[in-house]
Amino acid sequence: MVSAGQIAEIIDGFAPFDSAEDFDNVGLLYESGRETSGILFALDITAETVNEAVFRNCGILVSHHPAMLGGITRLRFDDAVARAVKNDVSLIAAHTNLDRARGGINDVLAGLLGLSVSGVFCEDIGRIGVLKEAMSPEDFAGYVKARLGCKAVFAVLGEHAVKTVAVGGGSYDFVRPAQDAGADALLTGELKHHQALEAKSLGLTAVAAGHFATENRGIFALRQHVEKQLRGKAECFDSDRGTDPLSVI
Repeated sequence: MVSAGQIAEIIDGFAPFDSAEDFDNVGLLYESGRETSGILFALDITAETVNEAVFRNCGILVSHHPAMLGGITRLRFDDAVARAVKNDVSLIAAHTNLDRARGGINDVLAGLLGLSVSGVFCEDIGRIGVLKEAMSPEDFAGYVKARLGCKAVFAVLGEHAVKTVAVGGGSYDFVRPAQDAGADALLTGELKHHQALEAKSLGLTAVAAGHFATENRGIFALRQHVEKQLRGKAECFDSDRGTDPLSVI
């Protein structure tokens, strides 16, 4: 059995909460006060993942995205946070601190592409590395789609072959930092219209593979770390109900 405070301490050692961006809301968001033998890891705190935690008898739900980012002005009885409180499920979030952490979201993303990581960019949040072989922008977009298991990607096709790649999951404004870091291409979760236009003007290949696809496996890497530290004191689970809310039609 473990407490939410103990799990938060383990996570803090892996991805320090004080390394998160100023706007972020990470750490122990709700503490039920009870110990548990089960911990669920999911990208998001939703009604579905809270229900999954209850079904699996997990008293702690660890997520990447905070449920209370920007503050809560009102709650319904069936909201995710209300469900967690009613069912004594403690909530812990590791967000931009996990993006930045060694072995966190963006290191996992670089690993999925098979990059030889050579450094960081965008205030240490993103990673930059080299592919084994150069490929055309079109082939790189298809490579990303295959490696991440995406149903679709959005791509700005650049002006030259792709060898050096910058990766940053989620929805940061990575375009100019990637260009300044010497990347031929950027892989990220989301591209706003003005960011896509900027990439095109720079001749930079930019692939948006979706918020979920670029970050989901990173939270499971955190699960592996926590699991090793617990040494059998509690069981850890990867969520199978936390899914991408977007569909390709």
